[in-house]
Amino acid sequence: MSGPSRGQEESRALEVQNDTRLQGLAGKVSALRKVTIDIHDEVQDQHGLLEATDQRMGSFGQRLQSTRERFHAVMARTTTRQFFYYVMGVFILLWVLVYLFKSSSQLEHVKDS
Repeated sequence: MSGPSRGQEESRALEVQNDTRLQGLAGKVSALRKVTIDIHDEVQDQHGLLEATDQRMGSFGQRLQSTRERFHAVMARTTTRQFFYYVMGVFILLWVLVYLFKSSSQLEHVKDS
């Protein structure tokens, strides 16, 4: 016998080529699996972070609601409300005076230039 025929050689060459491509595909599937696992782990970490943030915000909301209720109770008293309005009026008056003082000193600076 004279060895393998041409058809058998082509068949073997195709088998080797298929095996090589199959190994390459297995490597790509493995890399894709690793990326998928990394994404899953990251999603789990983010989910935990969101749950912790949600708990903190819920606690903050409760404290803010309590503060708002106390503020309304204090403001319900007439004398406290009047005092609050006086303080706010003085604050606004001071703010307007500072604004006017700054703007007039800037105008004088521009005239001097």
